[in-house]
Amino acid sequence: NPKHIDSYMLMVAIDRNEEDYASALHVLNDVVKVNYKGSGVPESKILWWRASVYSDMEEYQTAVTIMEEALKKGRKQDKENLSQMLEAMAQFYYENKDYGASDKIYLELLKMDDSALLPRVGMARNLNAREQYDQALALLDECLKYDSDYEEIYRFRMQAYEGKKEYKKMIDEMITL
Repeated sequence: NPKHIDSYMLMVAIDRNEEDYASALHVLNDVVKVNYKGSGVPESKILWWRASVYSDMEEYQTAVTIMEEALKKGRKQDKENLSQMLEAMAQFYYENKDYGASDKIYLELLKMDDSALLPRVGMARNLNAREQYDQALALLDECLKYDSDYEEIYRFRMQAYEGKKEYKKMIDEMITL
């Protein structure tokens, strides 16, 4: 069915999996042409898909630019997927080494849900990238209080200890992971 948007999304997913990014972008161009109001797929989501393809291609600045547009539209038309879009945006900023902008998105996510663990762990990852290992560890210690089974906590604790050259503690984190 040429107007079945989910079919196009499946094609994009297959192309991304096969690293055929030109085809994925071509399919997304087709989605823009056939998308209609009753499809249930907001334009913001299509832009998000496009940004994700550029991220896969490691063209992070392009991904950020497209995702900024997606978020503008998403805040108005796609509140259901807004938190996921914000998570993606924080990741794109991180990949573009814009840790301050990534932190800002994570803080917005925390305002939406103050019990969310992903934004806290993301900010700790950003602290590691800035080589602020002690602050990262303090934040990750706080994260353990929320969910000691969340594996990413241990991954980023391990990276912080490695950055501090505390290899015994790094190995302890590896074993815990």
